[in-house]
Order: sequence, then structure tokens, then C-alpha cells
Amino acid sequence: MEALTEAVRRVAQSADESERKQLLDSLRDLAYDIERPQDTFERVNYYNLRLAVIRIGIELKLFEIISAGSKPLTTGEIAEKVNAAPPLLRRILRYMASMGMIQEAGPDTFRCIKATQNLATVDVRAGVLHNFENVNAAFQALPSFLQRNSYREITDIKHTPYQQGWNTELTTFQWMQQNPQHMAWMSDYMAVSHSGKRSWLDAYPFSLKSQDVDSERVVFVDVGGGIGHQCISLRESHPQLTGRVVLQDLKEVVEQANVPETIEVIAHNFFDPQPVQGAKFYYLRNVLHDWSDDKCILILKHLIASMTSDSMILIDEMVLPDIGAHWHATQYDLTMMVALAAQERTRSQWEALLDQAGLQITSVHCYTKTVAESIIEAVSK
Repeated sequence: MEALTEAVRRVAQSADESERKQLLDSLRDLAYDIERPQDTFERVNYYNLRLAVIRIGIELKLFEIISAGSKPLTTGEIAEKVNAAPPLLRRILRYMASMGMIQEAGPDTFRCIKATQNLATVDVRAGVLHNFENVNAAFQALPSFLQRNSYREITDIKHTPYQQGWNTELTTFQWMQQNPQHMAWMSDYMAVSHSGKRSWLDAYPFSLKSQDVDSERVVFVDVGGGIGHQCISLRESHPQLTGRVVLQDLKEVVEQANVPETIEVIAHNFFDPQPVQGAKFYYLRNVLHDWSDDKCILILKHLIASMTSDSMILIDEMVLPDIGAHWHATQYDLTMMVALAAQERTRSQWEALLDQAGLQITSVHCYTKTVAESIIEAVSK
């Protein structure tokens, strides 16, 4: 068995990122294939407990404490650092060790492993806090919500499992605006969710497409662009870019933007007519997956009305395959459904949506394989 494990490790060490992901999925499928019914029961029946214990570990900074030490720590030593009762902490740590989050180094003693280091990162912390504190209530409400609504498609942003889970009549975004800590958890997650990953600028020939833009013309409008991450990335990756770069979002959002003077900031609601006329590129990142088709068409029609003959719309979203979508992508899709009555779309769904809006897709550039994040280039028909 050890020889088999070492062989897998050697394959992983020489694999590129795509191959590494394929290896993980193959190992998962193999594990499922050799399960008996009792194994499957034990695995799936306590999924919620696993996330809850990780949430406790984050709150107490257990993963950071165990990762920081150069030697194993006893329960008593850890308890002193986190001000928790040793008998309680011992049971939590024992569970974590049994689930591969940490490792037992001896009786009542624990050490760091790779999973501990992963769980101690800012990225994982932000993701767990957002999903556990914000989305989990909607996930729990999903079965009863669908049953009560006769398993009809979720299309009303004011009537989703999120409203049922949080007992509110507000939309998800409205509710978060009234609950600042929850909004902060979501914002922290959004800030790190793409860190270290390829971006659309790695796949789309932006320099080639923008080389003839006059310096007085707006070359790039980030519609619903938050606090300006994409505008900043564009300026940094294309320092010789001519033309003006514009960031747009709601007033309360752009007021928090800390961008250089080379980026213009305009408070704008994308459900209103577009104030910037004749830009070369109108860019939408993870905007349309938040909205139903009719709302997306309204957003796009406002952009079409502002376009000139050489203007383009760039849509930075997942483009799911019609068959074989990765589980990373399908879980995002269901999250959009339960929280926003929205969805991640397939290539054929994007084509149909853009056609209804009056647009034609001219190219699609995929830049992350697992979740099929892509840049869709579209022009007015």
C-alpha cells in the first residue's frame, strides 16, 4: 500500500495544474467506487459536522497555532493559547486528526500536516466564513423550499431559499447591506476567491485589440467593477495602454475604491442607461451570473445602446460545457440558484441569452479549465 501511495505522490509532483486536478478527481472516484453502503453513509451523513468543526478551528485559530509551531503541541498547550477547556478541545482535535486536518503525534499531542497549512490560509478562512455564515442557511432551506414550490425553477430574486433560511423578505444583497458583518464576510471571500489563479488577461489578446485606441477615448469600462481590482490589474499589466479606463459601480461601493489617478471612477447602476458612450470595451465580470435572463438582457441592452461600430462587450464568466461540467463549477451554479435565483451558464445558454439581447458572440477564451472561467467577446448584431 505504501508503494502505491508513493507512486501517486510521484505522479502528483510531476503533474501540471490541470493534471493535478484530474488526479484528485480520479482518486475521489476510485475511493467512491470501492465504498460499501456503510462507507457511503459514514462519509455523507456528517458533511455538515466537518464544516462546523473547521469553522470552530478558524474562530480559535487552531490551524494557525498548530501550523506555526516547529514541534507538536499537546492539548494543554493549545488550550492555553486559545482559552478553551482542555476536555472539550481534546475531542475537537481528535476529530480533526481523524478527518485528516491535523495529525496525532502521540497521546494527546498534535502536529501540522499539509491540510493544516491549507486550512490556515487567508483564502480558505474567507471561503469557510462566507459559506458557513452566509450561504449555509440557504443550503439547509433548499430541500423544503423546493418541496413547497413543487420543484419549479427558482427565478424570483425575492423568493429563494436564502429568504427562507434567513426569514427575511429582503433580497440577498439587501439583507447583507443591513448586516455589515455578513457583507464583510462576503467581501473578504470575493477579494481572495481568484488570488493566485489565471485571469482573463492571460487568455484574451487585449493589447492587440486595443492598440489603435485614441488616448482621449475610453478604452475600458468595468461595469459593476466593485472597488477596481480589474481596472488596476489592466493598468499594471498594460502600462503603455492608451485610452481612458473607467470603473463603475454603485455609489456606496466605489466610495471604497482606492485606485490610482489613471482610473476614472463613476457611480453607476447598471440597470440604468450607460453614461459612457462609445467605449472600445465594456467589461462585465461575474455580474450576469447574479441575475436572471430578463435582468441580464436589460443590462446588456443599456450597453448596446452606448456602443459604436467597433465597440465590444467582454463577459468574464464561467462557460460550462454541455456535458461533463466540473464539480467546482456545478457547486457555484447551485449557490447562485439558492442565493440569487441566478445561474452559471453553458455555452448554448450564453449564445441564446446574448442573441435575445441583440449580441453575437465572436470568440470565447477559456482561462481556467476546472470551472471553465472564460472571456466572451460579443458585438452588436
